[in-house]
Amino acid sequence: MWLQVSMGSENVDVPLMHEKRAGHVSLMTKEDWETSHRTMKRELGIARCGLACCLCSENVTCKGCKRDGFMELSWCKDAEWCEVRRCGIEKNLSGCYECNPAECRKGLYAEKIKPRAFAEYARRYGLEELLDCLERNERAGVVYHREGITGDYDDFDDLEELIDFIKTGKKMCIDLKPIAREDIETVWKMQVEAFSDLLEKYQDYDMSPAAEDMDKVLARFEQPWTTYFFIMANNEKVGVIRVVDKKDGSRKRISPIWIMPEYRNKGYAQQAILAAEKKYGSNHWCLDTILQEKGNLHLYEKLGYHQTGRIDRVNDRMDIVYYEKD
Repeated sequence: MWLQVSMGSENVDVPLMHEKRAGHVSLMTKEDWETSHRTMKRELGIARCGLACCLCSENVTCKGCKRDGFMELSWCKDAEWCEVRRCGIEKNLSGCYECNPAECRKGLYAEKIKPRAFAEYARRYGLEELLDCLERNERAGVVYHREGITGDYDDFDDLEELIDFIKTGKKMCIDLKPIAREDIETVWKMQVEAFSDLLEKYQDYDMSPAAEDMDKVLARFEQPWTTYFFIMANNEKVGVIRVVDKKDGSRKRISPIWIMPEYRNKGYAQQAILAAEKKYGSNHWCLDTILQEKGNLHLYEKLGYHQTGRIDRVNDRMDIVYYEKD
């Protein structure tokens, strides 16, 4: 049971509920409290851009942006100038979820990942499925607007990671598990599988991790300055990261890092690098990657790494670009 307490006309904080109440003392079940405090108005649905009018903190008076005609004062305050809304009307779309929101950068899509992720989720799975997820997440304590117009859905900068959060209501949690010598065969097999597509694409047989034999991986493992980690998510091995730290003032290095094909585009690589930086310190790092792999460049630059200016040609298909983080 949850206790609501107040004293006369004076508001009293109740730490258990993080609430203020006045004028009465009452008991209620957790289920009753959730029902009475639920903000979702499913009938308001999803805005053209993908934002959840049904959960918006301004939905007491606002009717959203989907009505076309007389401009009422109760409309979304941004409706008149919204480029995304204008685009949808011109294309005769009910919403951006009928187009290609993941790739669009018009209007608020240029900077905001939340509406793009919501619209992309609706495109993939349907509006009703999106609304079902939002309703379930709200009951589980996920907050759409906590302060102003930001909340739990605003804590992401990776589209697929946010889509996964919409679907599960759970934030990604990864761990770095140190690898033992008896794990090396598993690591080698994972490495060959993970890099085989790049080997086929770039034909870099002299340096591709997919072309290495297990003895080379073992020799690297036995270096005193090297530590290999399994990247663990929900008790699954989703990838591997190797950290080189000679502890002599030289830069710490990530080489290599990989995510297995079935776990890609979920934000695991970013979280693994952040976990490594938390463990070893966030500054004085270096790494390198394939210049032609734009997704890798975006990931590292998003995490604060900058190109050093050094680029090595491997063959006529690929170059290696070098990064540092101070």
